[in-house]
Amino acid sequence: MSGHSQSRRSGGSDRRGSGQSGSNTSGGSSSSHNSGRRGNQGGSGHSGQGGQGGQNKRRRVVRGSRANGVDVVGGSSRGSGSRGGSPKGSVKGSPKTGNAQSGNAPSGGAKSGGGQQGGGAKGNRQRSRSGQGQRQQGNRPQNQRQNNQRQQNQRPAATAVAKAATAATAASRATAGVPAGVDTSTTFGDMGLPVPVVQELTAQGLKHPFPIQAAAIPDALAGRDVLGRGPTGSGKTFTFGLPVITRLTGGASATHRPRGLIMVPTRELAQQVAGRLRPLAESVGQRVIEVVGGVNIKRNLSALARPVDILVATPGRAEDLCNQKALDLSAVEILTLDEADQMADMGFLPQVRRLINRVPKDAQHLFFSATLDGDINVLVKQYMNDPVTHSTGEVKAKVDTMDHFLGVVADKPARNDVVLQLGRASTRTIMFMRTKHTVDRQVKKLVRDGTPAVGLHGNKGQGARTRAVDEFSTGKATVLVATDIAARGIDIKGVDLVVHIDPPAEHKAYVHRAGRTARGGESGTVLTLTTADTRRDTEQMMRKAGVTPTEWVLDKHGITAYLGELGLHR
Repeated sequence: MSGHSQSRRSGGSDRRGSGQSGSNTSGGSSSSHNSGRRGNQGGSGHSGQGGQGGQNKRRRVVRGSRANGVDVVGGSSRGSGSRGGSPKGSVKGSPKTGNAQSGNAPSGGAKSGGGQQGGGAKGNRQRSRSGQGQRQQGNRPQNQRQNNQRQQNQRPAATAVAKAATAATAASRATAGVPAGVDTSTTFGDMGLPVPVVQELTAQGLKHPFPIQAAAIPDALAGRDVLGRGPTGSGKTFTFGLPVITRLTGGASATHRPRGLIMVPTRELAQQVAGRLRPLAESVGQRVIEVVGGVNIKRNLSALARPVDILVATPGRAEDLCNQKALDLSAVEILTLDEADQMADMGFLPQVRRLINRVPKDAQHLFFSATLDGDINVLVKQYMNDPVTHSTGEVKAKVDTMDHFLGVVADKPARNDVVLQLGRASTRTIMFMRTKHTVDRQVKKLVRDGTPAVGLHGNKGQGARTRAVDEFSTGKATVLVATDIAARGIDIKGVDLVVHIDPPAEHKAYVHRAGRTARGGESGTVLTLTTADTRRDTEQMMRKAGVTPTEWVLDKHGITAYLGELGLHR
């Protein structure tokens, strides 16, 4: 979608980067109907100054629509102008930038477009404040200047520490399957993201992108269709979330018509994705909501009655809302599928296809999955336009960051004794079982034994599911017992141990389950329990997953002798 069509949607002119006499621009600068009054951010006539010097953030609310404008930080804004050989030509939904009449190149930070040199009272006020600041700096007391001198003397040591930390981070990532050609020394501030987004990331303690983020975000910002493969915990949420937020910045959304759609397989994952992206989106005036099954649909109807920029949805509820004419996907500019392979495994692909067919054909597509085979290839061929593929490595490389153990028990009563022993020693353990009823029974057994445990499965209401995750995340419960589907997409840091009480039926489920630990490149421990009768089948499944476990034959003493190897205490 071209910048011209984006201008029509936002209901205003979108001539950007047209400041005269030395004013500089970058991608993501906002348009204005009253450019003369606004002026250029931070004054004019200073070539090369970025928007960081004086952020001009504007939010304009119109009945039935929302418009916003922000600055962009970074070398040159990705997604501006043509894509340099990209098969889609100009970037969809991006303003035309970098056309300053004075001939200056785009600056590192953006200024509001359309203002002329010295234009407007606001520009004069900004220059006046700048002059006052300079005069005050010259009249600082003597003790203030001495404090500054001491701070400057301390900077070399602090810089050396920071450089050492950066080198250590780069070294740790180099051993975690970094794709060839990725410069992990880059920062989010170098990637052309809006200034408020970078500031929010910094406030969260995030400066350097994960490998898949460093590789895929530039292509997504440039408007390319992106096919990303990475195991759970590799940073996929920000890999698609940051480009979605950035490329929608400066536009306007209407009621019932989101411009960004993110589809996920489960309610828990929808809530987590929306929760991770909401602070970043709000920093640039965007609204993020989630619509999921298990929640009264009237809540979704009320939420959609206000303009929404980014919608995170499960396929079933999204289709219900479309059928009720409460959700219109004809304005979607960027479509994201997260955990696409899980949606295929769960039988959601027919619904996913029907929803994709409601999205404009020229929308940008971002598909992310732990694996890219089978039904996912069908979606890629049918809907994606010359996608660029980014991967953090094979599944085998992910399971190599974990310690895997296989415990062989005599029968199910002996297995239950082992589970109770694990529960008593656990600090944060996720246990998997095949059915909803066995989950409930196992939770009752653990609680009767004195272990604070909670259960998670599809028959629980949304409130109960949310409470279970919250209690486990905060440490109120030390054991979470879950079915495969309910636990998929859960991102809880610090999980010490994953226990397969019921071994998974196939190797991909093993990888998804095991991925609840070893998040973000950390190490983790996985224990699979099996009986003597099913031992051979379990070993074969684990070999397909690329795992060669340490095997224990557990006698009447159970798992007690091995708790130390699992990182637990008696």
